[in-house]
Amino acid sequence: MKVISIYSRNSLKRSLVYKWDIWISVLSGIFNILGMLFLWSVVYKNSGKSSIGGYNFNSIVLYTLMSNLTAMIINVDIARIISNEVKSGEITNSFIRPVSYITKLVGEGIGHILFNLIMLFSPIISILIIYMNIFNIKSEITLGSILFYTVSLLFSIIINFEISILVGFCSFYVNYIWGFILLENAILTIVTGQLFPLNFYPDKVVKFLEITPFYYINFGPVSILLNKFSKYNSIRILLIQSVWCIILAIFVSIIYNKAKTRLQINGS
Repeated sequence: MKVISIYSRNSLKRSLVYKWDIWISVLSGIFNILGMLFLWSVVYKNSGKSSIGGYNFNSIVLYTLMSNLTAMIINVDIARIISNEVKSGEITNSFIRPVSYITKLVGEGIGHILFNLIMLFSPIISILIIYMNIFNIKSEITLGSILFYTVSLLFSIIINFEISILVGFCSFYVNYIWGFILLENAILTIVTGQLFPLNFYPDKVVKFLEITPFYYINFGPVSILLNKFSKYNSIRILLIQSVWCIILAIFVSIIYNKAKTRLQINGS
């Protein structure tokens, strides 16, 4: 844990160095949310319906805010870190250190998440509270749903972290993985529920997504927070998330060992 905390602090300090990047991240997050809220206001106004897919306008506003906040929190950008270290050759030094490379990545990932919580989540959640008070928006969020959401969010962070590692490990086999990273971001935006609730999709698509880890990265935690699931289904989602954490961890371990062997064989 001490080693992880050292990597976490260093990662957080590096993130806090570039003040302009911080402000750009905050403002881009706010404008992205405002743009989506404007889009939903147009959709609801022109549809002539008070509810779409089981969400009234206030519900979709809360969902949009929380899904984007969740996406901001869990973003660790580990794939880019791995890619840069492979291209620079730094990865070989990481492999010969007494500390596991995965441990190093975990520490850096925690540092990124702490940065997201401090610099992105805090100001935007403040705007959310002010917005709800100004427009007198009532939510179904309870203390119980917040607790369930917190646990689900932790699992979501782990799942997203493991997927990012797997994408990053592609750099052991191809020279440039920016295309993979862009594809990952695009796919996750669409299939995790960040863009809109997954139950807007046809039932067959939703059923398919339920057997993938993507369903449990964003849509699952946010729906738990907004009390869209019963207590039984919320617990069920937590259990499925824990299973996916284990399955993906096994894949990470297998591919990590193969990648390490590949570097040693190539003499890098």
